[in-house]
Amino acid sequence: MEKAYTPVDARKHRRIILSSVLFLAALVTGTLLCVSAACLSAMLHGFTQSHNTQNNPITAEHRLLNAFGLNRRADVSAIGPSNPAVGWHARAVQRALVYKGPLYEPKKEDLTLTVLFSTPAEPNGFTVALFKPSYAVDANGRILTMTTTEYDVFADLIKKVGALPTVDQWRVKHNTTSWPIDKLIIPGDDEVSVYGWSTETDVLVKPTKGYKRLPPSLNTLIGLAREGREDYSPDLRMDENIKKVLSFTY
Repeated sequence: MEKAYTPVDARKHRRIILSSVLFLAALVTGTLLCVSAACLSAMLHGFTQSHNTQNNPITAEHRLLNAFGLNRRADVSAIGPSNPAVGWHARAVQRALVYKGPLYEPKKEDLTLTVLFSTPAEPNGFTVALFKPSYAVDANGRILTMTTTEYDVFADLIKKVGALPTVDQWRVKHNTTSWPIDKLIIPGDDEVSVYGWSTETDVLVKPTKGYKRLPPSLNTLIGLAREGREDYSPDLRMDENIKKVLSFTY
């Protein structure tokens, strides 16, 4: 025999329905509040970014560099992870943070390579300079110590690049213009200029001295040298160190 439906049952059902409605209302309200908070956070972030861009000359000066990904950590994918010199700059910076001994004083007779960098935004840029037996001055002007293994990789590449045919400029083919120019200056050898170095392609605009692609030694040397521009900032650059290096070059 079925149980009769009583007023008590009705009250229970109303309480259940009311509780469900209140729960759904709270859920919807919470969701709306989260969405509103996210939107407000995005607006504030956008305002902050805009404000920083307007008041930070570095941002404006390096907008083009950012477009090419040149202010981020160097992309050495074209070099290969097995190269023991890959990551040399990051390791040297870490060593400099804990090293308490006297700094190396750059000398002209120790200079083995200077790499310059040019874009419309930074026509007179500096990338790195190397000194015997295992020192480097990076784009910020920091004097860094490399390992012997890392330096030996550079020394071998410098020797190979110095033996390449003399070319006015090696030009890598791209679908766009205004790519950076890397200039390598090896004491006692001609300057080596490369337009459009990239991790994406090494195909030349036209065959050059028998090469259809950028010579591997040159391609690798520029890629490793570019690490010297990691975390580069004009505000942090020690100009005196760089001026001293450039005085050895010219």
